Amino acid sequence: MGLALLRAYALTGDESYCHKALEIAVVIDQDFAQPESPFYRYNRSKSEDWKEVMEVEDNVIPSANSFVAHFFHELGNYSGQMNWLEKSKIMVESVHGKVFKHGQNFSHWLNLALSHTYSAKEVVTIGDEARTAIGAITPNNYRPNTLYLSSVKAGELPLTRGRITDKTQYFICKHGACHLPTGDSKTATQLWME
Repeated sequence: MGLALLRAYALTGDESYCHKALEIAVVIDQDFAQPESPFYRYNRSKSEDWKEVMEVEDNVIPSANSFVAHFFHELGNYSGQMNWLEKSKIMVESVHGKVFKHGQNFSHWLNLALSHTYSAKEVVTIGDEARTAIGAITPNNYRPNTLYLSSVKAGELPLTRGRITDKTQYFICKHGACHLPTGDSKTATQLWME
C-alpha cells in the first residue's frame, strides 16, 4: 500500500499521497518491529498464541521485508526524511552475508542494494503539461534506479520545493544535485542518460 501511494504521488504530484505513505511507514515501524533486529514481523500481535513469522528470503514473490526495505528507500527519497533511507540501508546490510551463499533467494534485495550503491537519478517535471512532458522522454529510454515525479505546481516536499515555473520544465537531478531546468525534451533526455 505504501509503495502504491508513492506511485500515486509520482504520477500526480499530490503530496497527500506521500504524507499517507509516511503514516503507513510509522505504523510498520512502531507495530511490526522485531526487537533487536532490523527486520519486521509478519503480524502485529505480540501474543504467544501467534507463531512468530519473519520473512526475509525472496521466493517467487519478494519477501515482506524486502518490500518494506524498498518502501522505506523510496519513501526517504520522495519525502526527504533520511531516517527511512537509513532503515532501508541497515536492512540491506543485514542480509549481505546470506546473499553470497543463496543469491537466488535474495533477488529483490539485490535490486535494492544496487539502488543504495548507485545514487538515484531524479526526473521531475513541473508545469501544466508535466505528465505529457515526462511521457515524452520515458517510452524510448530505460534507465534503472530513476525516481520520476510529475506535478502541475511546486510543492513543499524536496523534489518540488522552490520549483516555480510559468511553463513546463524538466529538472534532472542526481542525489539532490540538479542541472539547470530545461523545457526541451531532447536536452532533458541527454542529461538523464549521462
